[in-house]
Amino acid sequence: MRRSPKDREVVAVKSASADVSPTADKHQVACPGVRLRSSVPWCANLVDRLVSGIEDVAVYIETARAAVTLRALTPDIAVTYESAMKANAAHLTRHGNYAQEVEKAASEYVTEFQKQWPALAFGIYEMEELVGSVALVPVDPPQYGLGYWLAESACGRGLATTAVEAVARYAEETLAATNIFAGVTHGNDKSRAVLQRAGFQVVAEFEDYTRYHRALP
Repeated sequence: MRRSPKDREVVAVKSASADVSPTADKHQVACPGVRLRSSVPWCANLVDRLVSGIEDVAVYIETARAAVTLRALTPDIAVTYESAMKANAAHLTRHGNYAQEVEKAASEYVTEFQKQWPALAFGIYEMEELVGSVALVPVDPPQYGLGYWLAESACGRGLATTAVEAVARYAEETLAATNIFAGVTHGNDKSRAVLQRAGFQVVAEFEDYTRYHRALP
């Protein structure tokens, strides 16, 4: 999956009232399929948390498959993430993408994953195994770009489509996104199929990639 500067165009944040217990150690936000867990007191709504700069929050997004969840990328999984990237280096760089990412050390991912609120980048988990990631890129909210990758062993079973559909729902319901754009390198037919199944349409052709778009809702 390609993410070019031109395709990093996607979603705005608006107030989202939460119906939660103010005394619970772990809190659940009233957005369908999205759970926010934190050890800090809950603020009145999503915007309050953005303003307060709270980062001790783990976001879990449920998908259409019970065994598949999206979990916000956090520093504590940096080593696991690095291992997954390196184990899939040949697969991920086959079309010229992810060349820099597969070379990163875990320490670089620790830094990268530290500042994520609201959560925009998620690990794709099948049961308890990290099998990929999907991310929203807030270049011009309320429009976002989209990027994703999947381990070679997890391909061919619809997991990427499931993840993309779930993160699109999160973008719409939690971030008030209006549009999502994505770019696919020419020749990456599997990634093209993922976007088509998730309701994206071609809006532009460039020398080395195709731009896709999905309007929300």
